[in-house]
Amino acid sequence: MNAASAVGRIIPGYTADFVGRYNLFVPFSFTTGLLSLVLWINTKNTVALIFFAVLYGFFSGAFISLVTPCIAQISKV
Repeated sequence: MNAASAVGRIIPGYTADFVGRYNLFVPFSFTTGLLSLVLWINTKNTVALIFFAVLYGFFSGAFISLVTPCIAQISKV
């Protein structure tokens, strides 16, 4: 989960410069919550747990790295 989170902090942060901060923040936040509700509850074996950890790590890493730029975008300098 931590390794996927490291990748999830770098790639979406770089992509947000071109696509837009909020354009990435909203779907990544939604996917993080959806993964918690759908995959975590239905995880029954080790493979599914590892799959959940990788996906959740990637999307939560993007969520963590995009919060600060989104707040800075709507705030005055």
